[in-house]
Amino acid sequence: MSALFQEKYDFIASDITNNCNLRCPYCLNDYTQISGNTLMEETTFKKVLTLLPLVKDDGFFFFSCLFEPLLHPNFFKLLRLIPEHERQKVFFTTNLAKKLSDESLYELSTSQIHHINISLDSLIPSQFENLRKGARFDIFFDNLERLVKIFAQNKLAPRLHYITVLCKGNLEEVDKLLQVTAEKYLAKEHEFRCFIPFGFIDSTWLHSNNISEAEWKAVKEKLASSPYKYILGDFLSYEHLPDHSIYSEYEKKVYSYPPCLSLIISSSGIVKLLHMPIDISIDLHDISNPYSVFKEILSLQALDIERGKELAKVTQASPEKIRAGWFKIQSEQT
Repeated sequence: MSALFQEKYDFIASDITNNCNLRCPYCLNDYTQISGNTLMEETTFKKVLTLLPLVKDDGFFFFSCLFEPLLHPNFFKLLRLIPEHERQKVFFTTNLAKKLSDESLYELSTSQIHHINISLDSLIPSQFENLRKGARFDIFFDNLERLVKIFAQNKLAPRLHYITVLCKGNLEEVDKLLQVTAEKYLAKEHEFRCFIPFGFIDSTWLHSNNISEAEWKAVKEKLASSPYKYILGDFLSYEHLPDHSIYSEYEKKVYSYPPCLSLIISSSGIVKLLHMPIDISIDLHDISNPYSVFKEILSLQALDIERGKELAKVTQASPEKIRAGWFKIQSEQT
């Protein structure tokens, strides 16, 4: 067996809510299809926690993935349930738009989790509120200023990471955002992302704000000389989505394999195994021992992905050749 084989998840991405207090215009969630807010129950969350030993030591458990976790009225109660020896695998992402007390910020500073992602798209009040639709600039920065002050007093406080979604409205702020978060707001790293122009995004806003690949490259050049730690995501568009296709000569099929092993868990307790030959969803409420079930599934997933990687090595085919071969087979079959 190849050294690539593993029987641990790279990450488990969960959500304890399924809604948000903001409506950012570039959001990857189509909120016309979402109503109400399904809150993860404590009993469900305890089942999720039994899966943490299946995550690699240097892997991650997302306490939130697609939605705002601080909307959960029992956010801190659930956070306290996470075993201390597993907390360095944990992080969550927040828009920091909900007014937080000093007591809450202090509890976050002593939570022992790995890091907190803070969404920040602009330092200009009007632009901030335009991009973080529904947020108030004064509340966000009051939360941030107090959080940073409290975290600075605790050397063991979670790291602070920042995420900025790039659009035409904030391109000129990129270097300033990076500098200010590093020098003033304890940033360990700052990630800049492109958004995918999904069909449900408002077309007028999209036309005014979608950036080109040339503009993305200009940002890349601007950041290259920065002394501060940053991450620049891939340029994304309908034509530039990551491709993990692998063609199976034996089965005459194209499979899409993820670059890592992972689980996605919704606030309702539905676990999805993504990028598999068949769509698999499991309701945590239907199983009494999630650890045993997913340990067995994990072994099968690892074998499946290992097989795909080995196939890719043998064929040594580029994604373009793989797709071309697939279409050729389809045409011959029809």
